[in-house]
Amino acid sequence: MITAVAVLNVRNESVHIRRCLGDFIAEGIEVILIDQDSTDDTVAKAREFLGKGLLFIERMPWNGVDSLDERLAVQCSIIESVRHDWVIHADADEWLCAPQEGVRLIDGIAAAERAGFNCINFNEFIFLPMDGQSHYHEGYSSELLSYYFFLPRPGPRLMRAWKREAGLDNRGGAGHLLSGSDVRLCDETFILRHYMVLSSDHARAKYIGRPYSKEGLAKGWHRKRINLTAEALEIRSCDRMLRLPHKTSKAFRTDLPVEKHYWSWP
Repeated sequence: MITAVAVLNVRNESVHIRRCLGDFIAEGIEVILIDQDSTDDTVAKAREFLGKGLLFIERMPWNGVDSLDERLAVQCSIIESVRHDWVIHADADEWLCAPQEGVRLIDGIAAAERAGFNCINFNEFIFLPMDGQSHYHEGYSSELLSYYFFLPRPGPRLMRAWKREAGLDNRGGAGHLLSGSDVRLCDETFILRHYMVLSSDHARAKYIGRPYSKEGLAKGWHRKRINLTAEALEIRSCDRMLRLPHKTSKAFRTDLPVEKHYWSWP
């Protein structure tokens, strides 16, 4: 049986952390948490999972700006120290899944390895609250069923799981794309549920005034999230949204891709 570990970098993710850790562990994935000096109870909640799938919590100092370069460097050093067969890059507001109903992520990864692949791409489905509702509480994933399929460009864009010994690197690709001399991408795309914002107020608190590093901005990273206004972040009902029948359904539609996030919609 193969092993896989997800390495998560978090800061003040209290509303997400129990759901995120619980979902990864239920999917057969162990977790390592990198905490950037959270000032809420993220770490206290995460400690509930130590010895139950969460391997350890690493502290990363918060220097006042969101530096993706630094986060990926710390993640890379941890990946080099583990002995799992596969590694996963993910955030606390995400839930990564195999595409088949009733199949755990670890079993989907094992099938990909048996087929000779060493990395997996994910489709991104972004869930939003509708009609001005707020779902800013820990049970949000049972309530948020409306989504859009975010695909800003054709081709693989979220290569988030890879075989540790394949010599692949995600630092140049902003944590999304892998580079290396032997990239063997799985021919089946997996599922990434992204609970990006849980209310309009949550969106404004998350993105307005968020400090990004100069190095990341110079590389063109985060460009979709800078200079956002309170008005743009107000979530409105829209015919672009699709809906699942229930929380664990994998009946996602990919025939109606959306190229821009909701705040850029007319």
